[in-house]
Amino acid sequence: MDKEILTLEIIQKDVKKYFSRDLLTALIILPFFVLSSVMVVFLMTLLLNLVIQDKTALKIIGAVVLSLLGLVYLDVLLKTIRKRIKFSKSEIKITEDKLVGKIPQHGRKYKPTLNTLDFANCGKYKLGNDYFYKWSKLYSMSEESLYRSSNVDDEFYVVSVADENVIVYNKKMFELRE
Repeated sequence: MDKEILTLEIIQKDVKKYFSRDLLTALIILPFFVLSSVMVVFLMTLLLNLVIQDKTALKIIGAVVLSLLGLVYLDVLLKTIRKRIKFSKSEIKITEDKLVGKIPQHGRKYKPTLNTLDFANCGKYKLGNDYFYKWSKLYSMSEESLYRSSNVDDEFYVVSVADENVIVYNKKMFELRE
């Protein structure tokens, strides 16, 4: 099996993409869902307007729901910013580790849990819904492909930032060069 050359520069770019995804979620995707929720609340308020004659109660219900949505969004945004600051002050740590277990995806259709790789020393790594190794000419793959191609006892490079596993590279596919 041919091995793709992995460098510290490539790893740093992948780590930046990892954090950009969180920021993209907080700044673009989450507001879309909040706006959709506001529209649903607005439509529900219009429907309740036909049933409830007291307009003050409708205003209170609308204000409470919108305030809760705003607080949830603000909480997610602040957590993302704090996480980004924490990670920007931390060093990238690359550890060689052995895969000791694979935990398959479980959950409901609309709320699935992620496939997880379990390492001997570094702990668990949850695979995100993303393409891994996009830069690679040989091994650009989906989460499911990475999960299926990984076998127990495979050696990996586990990349951690601030004690959180952010990326893994299977050593049977990649060779790290300094």
